Amino acid sequence: MDKLLPSNYLTPRLVLGLTLLLVFTGIVGWFKAKSQEDPSFPYRNGFIQIVNPSASVTQLNDVVVKPLERRLAKIDEINTIHARIKTGSAVIDIELKEQVYNTALVWQRIKDEVAPLGASLADSQFYVVDRAQDTQGIVLTVRTGKGLTADRKLALEVRDELEYLDVVRSASLVGDPGLELAISYSQERMLAFGFSPAEIAKQLRDANQQDSLGVLSQNLSALSLLPVNHLRNDAQLKDVQITTPDGSKIPLSTLADIGYRTAPTSSEQFWKNGQRVIGIALSLPPNQHNIADAGNTIKQAIAGINARFTDAPIKIEIFQPDWSQKRREGLVNSLIQSCIAICVVLLLFLSVQSAIVISLTVPAIVFSSLALFITFDGVIHQMTIAGLVLSLGLMVDNCIIVAERLSYFRSKGFTMRSALTHSVNELKKPLAAATMTTIAAFVPMLLAKGSVADFIATIPVLVIICISLSYIAALLLLPVLFVYFPISIPWLERWQETVTQKLSTFGYQLAHKTLQHPVYTIVAATAMLCTLLSLPNANGKFFPNANRNQIYIDVQLPLASHIETTTKTANQIAEYALQYPEVSKAMVFSGFSGPRFYYNLAQKPNESHIARVVLTLQDDVNPPEFSRFIDSNLNKQFPEILINARELGQGILLRARLS
Repeated sequence: MDKLLPSNYLTPRLVLGLTLLLVFTGIVGWFKAKSQEDPSFPYRNGFIQIVNPSASVTQLNDVVVKPLERRLAKIDEINTIHARIKTGSAVIDIELKEQVYNTALVWQRIKDEVAPLGASLADSQFYVVDRAQDTQGIVLTVRTGKGLTADRKLALEVRDELEYLDVVRSASLVGDPGLELAISYSQERMLAFGFSPAEIAKQLRDANQQDSLGVLSQNLSALSLLPVNHLRNDAQLKDVQITTPDGSKIPLSTLADIGYRTAPTSSEQFWKNGQRVIGIALSLPPNQHNIADAGNTIKQAIAGINARFTDAPIKIEIFQPDWSQKRREGLVNSLIQSCIAICVVLLLFLSVQSAIVISLTVPAIVFSSLALFITFDGVIHQMTIAGLVLSLGLMVDNCIIVAERLSYFRSKGFTMRSALTHSVNELKKPLAAATMTTIAAFVPMLLAKGSVADFIATIPVLVIICISLSYIAALLLLPVLFVYFPISIPWLERWQETVTQKLSTFGYQLAHKTLQHPVYTIVAATAMLCTLLSLPNANGKFFPNANRNQIYIDVQLPLASHIETTTKTANQIAEYALQYPEVSKAMVFSGFSGPRFYYNLAQKPNESHIARVVLTLQDDVNPPEFSRFIDSNLNKQFPEILINARELGQGILLRARLS
């Protein structure tokens, strides 16, 4: 067999060995490489949260926001600054310019500008959130059945335990009600012992005084000690001795009931199907793990925690790894269907041997491209697979041209060796020019900057790799396969000849009729063109929908609305939505926008007038259609409230949703 190849040709075993090695690497990498659902982006969006409960809107604006905006204006990399101010707090949304990629340096400069102002305003607290774009793709609920206080205690333990996992970047509580130590007393007790609340408060402050520290010193070393009367828990508080007006001492527990409770003034709440719950939101580090393996690790950890209890208190509400796997499977099916379609088309128009050899070459190019992409630390996500699907139609061209040229020379009586020599020598330069031209068309996309370019960045990379390998495979691998696979299927070849004859006859008759009746031809062509132009327009989308059975409803009340009013309204909306059989679950995030469970949802913390309702639909429901339906009905049902129901969609929507 080797003697059939040109003398200057690479050893067939070397060609096949390298191909198999790349294909094997690509297959293994497909299951083990770093993967995630969507591409990650530089941290160009974030916000500064300012909290001062005693400050009015005017005070915050004049003393804090305006001076801070002037400081931030000195940073050229900032594109927009947008402030939202209300009594007691303010949020400054910051968006960096799209050409900025070293975002860590810019955010450090922002923190450096905030620090002096924070030091001079001791009564104001500043929080710079530079990773607001992290996707909290996993949301859990914690319900012990023993009340919110017990739920919160367990949620804190679970949060800390999950944060120890290598696959978890951060874990935070959702709808944390907070905790406070309450001292409840009756007026009768106060009167019986001759106390007033102010007197008890003063004695408790004295009992918890930490101004003076005890010091043990010897020579040049010193050890500071907390005072022994520092109160640390409710048990110590119950034993505090209160001095009565007559000089006697009694424990505080004699006067009042002491215990922990959730803070009644919590600014953010989380509800599920009408019941208040506490959640845990997990974010995974981008571009570092295989999301399927990470999901299994987290599920095993949750199962281990639930095994400690009779009734599993931890429930998974949103789980991004499962959605990532479904999207990946859908895109893989598209890739397989495209390969099958190419094989069918090749069998219709090419010889059996050419069709089968090309059909073997195309998957080899795909897996080899994937192997190179993974070797250079590439991450598999939906845009990676989209790049492979897009490349199929381009990578097959070089193989078809070489295969047809080989078949042509063989039909002219050339030996296999001579046909290979002539084909490769004739086509190597023209194919190189064509390949370079196609690559050049994708270079601008590769060099583009900005959020959209970041989203589709792997598409030009995969296309360029696939086209380059298709040129090499057409000149090296395909001839080897032609030599080693001299395939002939008589019945299929006869069928091909029949199809070819019918197509040729149809084409000849169509051309003959067209030339015989030019007027009719022009009239028919004009009629077809008018018909096409009269068809209704379809609203195309550059980015498709997310294909999740979830929609979300943004609710906005007047700016000064109380958190309880917002919560009540959002729960009414959720209750209304649950009346429809298409809805299986409703989650309400009140006082904030909820966890950022999808990559292009913006965060809006500490906003008492907003809420977000997330609906989980039945699997057979069309989310875009139902979102339009529920949006129309809700706006009729609640005309005084700003309501917007949407399906989850692809694309860069951060800028529009931050304001």
